[in-house]
Amino acid sequence: MAVLVATLLLVTGVTLVMTVSALPPRDGAPVVVIAAPWSPGASAMVRASGGRTITPWPQQGLAAMAVFDGRASADRLHGLGAWALVDGAGIAAFCGVS
Repeated sequence: MAVLVATLLLVTGVTLVMTVSALPPRDGAPVVVIAAPWSPGASAMVRASGGRTITPWPQQGLAAMAVFDGRASADRLHGLGAWALVDGAGIAAFCGVS
């Protein structure tokens, strides 16, 4: 039973990451940065790449919504350990927020 639950969680997690990764960020729009679990956190990555967080989530969390002056540097964020950068408006729509 535990193996089944672990497999379902893995498949669901991978599917979610693939789905949200398909929503590329737009220039100047809020961006959701998704970090690896072993990283210092998405907020630290945002600060290191010149952005600022706009979410009330914990600072060491695996995700942070951020804004950047200009375009978010995907290469820089991926180099810092970000798994994905996603358009914030796309995530809001995915979650049913208008």
